[in-house]
Order: sequence, then C-alpha cells, then structure tokens
Amino acid sequence: MRRFMLMLCLLLSCVVLPAHAADSLAMSVDSAVTTMAADSLAPAAASARDYRAEARAAYTAENRAYQRERVALNLISPLVGVLAGLLILFAGWSRRMRDFAQARVGGRYGRILVFFTLYSLVQFVLLFPLAAYQDFVLEQRFGFATQSFGGWCLDQLKSLVFQVVAVGVIPLLALAWRAVEASPRRWWLWLAAGTLPVAVVSVLLQPLVFDPLFNKFTTLHDAELRQEILALGARAGIPARNVYEVDMSTRTKKINAYVSGFGASQRIVLWDTTLKGMSKDEILFVMGHEMGHYVLAHIWKGLAVVAVLAFGAFALVAGLTNAFLARFGARWGVRP
Repeated sequence: MRRFMLMLCLLLSCVVLPAHAADSLAMSVDSAVTTMAADSLAPAAASARDYRAEARAAYTAENRAYQRERVALNLISPLVGVLAGLLILFAGWSRRMRDFAQARVGGRYGRILVFFTLYSLVQFVLLFPLAAYQDFVLEQRFGFATQSFGGWCLDQLKSLVFQVVAVGVIPLLALAWRAVEASPRRWWLWLAAGTLPVAVVSVLLQPLVFDPLFNKFTTLHDAELRQEILALGARAGIPARNVYEVDMSTRTKKINAYVSGFGASQRIVLWDTTLKGMSKDEILFVMGHEMGHYVLAHIWKGLAVVAVLAFGAFALVAGLTNAFLARFGARWGVRP
C-alpha cells in the first residue's frame, strides 16, 4: 500500500495535468477564431476584400497581449503542478496522509479514497493562487469575466468534488491498485491500456454529467435558427438531434459554440453570448468551424493520441517510482 501511495503521488503530480488548462487553451483559441470570423463577415464587396488582412486587423495588440499571457500560463501551470506534487512528497505531507488513512480507515478502497481526497485538497490549496490569477484575475483584467470571485470559487470547489468522486469514489484508483498487486512489474502496461476506455466514457458522459454542474443548458429557443443549424449538421454528417444554448454570459463575455459527446450524448451547443453578439449568418459560419472538428474526427484523433501517450506517461511513472524509491524511499518512509 505504501508503494502504491508513492506511485499515486507521482502520477498525480507528474502526469495528470490540470484539466482546466487544456480547456482554457482550447476556449481561448476558439474564441479568437470565432471573434475574427465574426469580424470578417461584415458587409463588404466580396471581390474587393482581403480576408487575411481583415483577420490580422481584428487581432489587436490587446488580443495579442491576452493570448500571449494565456498561452504562457497554460504552459506554466502543469510545471507548477509538478512542483506542488514534489513539495508534497519532500515535505513529508504525503507520508502523513498515508499514515492517517492507514490508521483510521480499514480496507484498500477506503484508504485509497481518504489518501486521494487529502492529496486533492492539499494540491487544490497549493495551486489556488495560480488558478485564481489564470482563470479569474486575467479574465477580469482584460474585461472578459462577468462572474464574481465567489461564484468562481464555487466552480473550483465543484470541480474538486467531482474529481474526488469520479476518480476516488467510482473507484478508479482502487482498481488501479488491483493491477499493481496482480502485476508488480507490468502494472503500468495494464493502466495504460485502461486509459482509452476511461477517456471514451469521459467524453460520452461529459455533456450529460459534468457540464450541467456548472451551467444551465436549454433547447435553442430560436426554432428557425435551430432547424438551420441541424440542417447544416446533417450536410456535414453530424447526427445531432437537438441544439442547445448555454448561459455562459453568467461567466464571460467571450463567444463560442461547440459539438460535444457522441452517440446518445452528442449535442450542438451555442453560448448565449454568441446568440446575442452575432447575426444568424455569422452564427452559421461559426457553427461550420465547430462542425469541422467533428467532420475531421478531432475527438477520436485526440483520444488516440491520449491512448498512445498514456503508455509513455505510465512508463515514466514506473521508472520514476523505482528511481525515487532507491534514492528517497527511506526518507519518505516507503519500502522498495
């Protein structure tokens, strides 16, 4: 159990990157694309237009400053997460969490759940200042945010609880420990192989379980626009049966739209800021861009990349576990 606690700590700090970093990067890039798309649709003589010049002109110095800082923070955040994980290890906090779980809880499942919950709480506190600057202060400074700091903090707590439930309570970590017990040398291969089905289920359930925790989704009220979007989706081979609008104006002034899920969970979603800030033709233009992600199978390609990278990531964790145990095992109170 002690060895697994170390592997878990290394995995969480060195491999599992904060999900909001990837989401915020995708959101900021798509927002820039949709903003420039809207500007490029302004009435003009099509034959005399230089679309590239218009797009560049729309991408102002302030846009560039925001995007540079946003990308820099998205690159820094995972590294800070690694440093926070190492701090938890070297400060002896992980050992105290482990001892607490072993002393007060019986059984593998309960101990792992308690350890993971404590670890998640400590990691949350350590990373809170950076997250607050990245996702709240920066958005406020550039005039995008509409959410209060209290509302933003509530969202962070929801994400924390969801993480504990989805990974600890379900219980994915307890199943991972079974793989470690059954195959001490090749456990990382089994866990890497299990990454793809977990990722597929996550994509399937995100529109139905995760997204509604933070926003209200309703059927697009504009029936005429809804039918035009569905017709556009049908032309692109997207079998979506409904179009939703989401109340993102409670959080941001940005505009966006997306296609998420697959099978029964597949849906087309428009931010209400997009509905308020764009004409019908501009919205259809943006939807064409978002539907292109589906047509080009970006979801499935992304899952394939995750599956391939998982083998390298888990192999790295296995190698780091052995090396760290040999060097610091006695200090951490972990037997090889």
